[in-house]
Amino acid sequence: MQVGDRVEGVATLDAYNGSICIECGAKLKQSGCPGEIGFRNANDAVDEEYHRIIRELPANPDYQTDGFVSGRVFVSGEVIPNGADGSPTLNAEVIRRASE
Repeated sequence: MQVGDRVEGVATLDAYNGSICIECGAKLKQSGCPGEIGFRNANDAVDEEYHRIIRELPANPDYQTDGFVSGRVFVSGEVIPNGADGSPTLNAEVIRRASE
């Protein structure tokens, strides 16, 4: 994915839902696609839904630290540059749990 692309589909959301890490962000991975992309919430409604979702997701078995979760979500939005390093980041306008 490149900056300026519009995306819509199901991906795996890896996120942090704990209190230890201050700057732990979320990332998305899509089956059959190499790599991952950063994730941000485009507005308050998406932010509220994101936080509801990550409270429900199961623990991510790839991490040894409590608080990391992972699960399938439907997302839609525009790919924008990350403010820190310019890397592609999904600015999610829609997020919801996907059927497993």
